[in-house]
Amino acid sequence: MAHRGLLWAALAAAFAAVQADAANRVRVRGDLQLTAKGETTGVPLNVLNRGDTMFDPLLLRVYVEAAPHEQTQVVAQFLYNDALRSSFTTFSAFVLHEMIGDGALYAQAGKIPNPFGDYVAHAFDPHRTLSGVPLIWGHHTTYLSGTPPANVDELLAVRGHGQSGFMGYPGDPSGFLRRGMPVLYAVCYDLGAGLVGAKGDWEYRAAVTQGSPGAPLPYVDDSNDEKGFMGRFGWSPDPALRLGVSGGTGSPHPDDVGAFLTDGSEPEEYDQWVGGGDAA
Repeated sequence: MAHRGLLWAALAAAFAAVQADAANRVRVRGDLQLTAKGETTGVPLNVLNRGDTMFDPLLLRVYVEAAPHEQTQVVAQFLYNDALRSSFTTFSAFVLHEMIGDGALYAQAGKIPNPFGDYVAHAFDPHRTLSGVPLIWGHHTTYLSGTPPANVDELLAVRGHGQSGFMGYPGDPSGFLRRGMPVLYAVCYDLGAGLVGAKGDWEYRAAVTQGSPGAPLPYVDDSNDEKGFMGRFGWSPDPALRLGVSGGTGSPHPDDVGAFLTDGSEPEEYDQWVGGGDAA
């Protein structure tokens, strides 16, 4: 239902822009990715959380950009892939409003890009379709956010099985095969709001999100009472050089995890903290 709501909101804004000025205010573009592969055992290890892989036979991306106002843009991206659970999904849908001119500061809200790192511009730019998704986005650790381990020994008992999946920790087996939480998962955009901009050689962006760096929540209903926070500060002295540092935090645990915490603490007290740097 949340995806449908975002989709209709984006389409409504686009329709309003069409009514105002169809020639200049709406842009629709897309790309079609066709992949041929032989039989291999490696593809199952590269399945994303939403159920598809970068090796699927057909992937259609549709980009919609609308400008209902000089300082306001509506940006959306939709995916069609037979491997997806619902075949069609809203990858992103957000409003971008200019607060300070010349790109110095924008406010954005909706299903927004992950502000951590510089991956998004490379992986989802329609002009760089062969860049693919960074490997860190698909690497699953052995940590389960839904049923956390009781101690370090339980975590070590399943080491090496986060990507292929395991049946839960020895002390509390889940009864079905699951993969662990990634360190950073930006393949799925998160619901949130933030600021983004650039001035001179400096770039900056920060956002408050529903989920955490490794467990984004692209839905209206939050799973706990804590919001996540992520941001990046970058320096680009030359078009051929970009450097940046990023950080992020948030609790990946839903409220019902409290039943597994024997010390009486709350799920929000166990945060994920991630930091990193990028160079391009």
